[in-house]
Amino acid sequence: MLHALRQEGLSYSEITRRTGYERRSVTKWLKFKIPPDRRRSALNPTSPWYFEAFLAQCWKDGNRCGRHLFHDVEQRSYTGSFANLERLLGAWRRAERGQGNDVPPVASKLEAVRDPDTGHAISPVVAAALCIKPRGLLTDWQARKVDALKQGSEAFAEMRRLAMRFNGILRGRTSAPLLQGCKSKDI
Repeated sequence: MLHALRQEGLSYSEITRRTGYERRSVTKWLKFKIPPDRRRSALNPTSPWYFEAFLAQCWKDGNRCGRHLFHDVEQRSYTGSFANLERLLGAWRRAERGQGNDVPPVASKLEAVRDPDTGHAISPVVAAALCIKPRGLLTDWQARKVDALKQGSEAFAEMRRLAMRFNGILRGRTSAPLLQGCKSKDI
């Protein structure tokens, strides 16, 4: 895509604006005819992937308890953490259940919302800051970004609605709205 835009005669800056990538990345990527291979760093005993063949065999044999596998790989010089091993095993468990990934898609995997003034993708950090800022405190350009985010992302619109409602409840200095819809046993 970058090469096609460059062949159309676009400058690096224009390609940056259209794609949302940083200029340094665009410059680097355009030096290659094809994207370079992403190489995995050399594995070491702090990574559970270092023991992938052994772990896969244990998994195949029915040993799927993280504590047991952790003890087994520790005996083979594993120096990583239990949590790191569990991340690998969790992915295997999800794949086995046919879920692949049980985490809902995040905004970064969706089409980025573009700033109406510059055309650049609005970063998640900026969106989070704007999500909780009341309309009266927004500058004109911030208000335009909020409107673009609300139009481009239902999730952002819902989060902003909830944040503004909660802000109003806090400013109201009464707990009654917090208790609406709660049953006495939920409290």
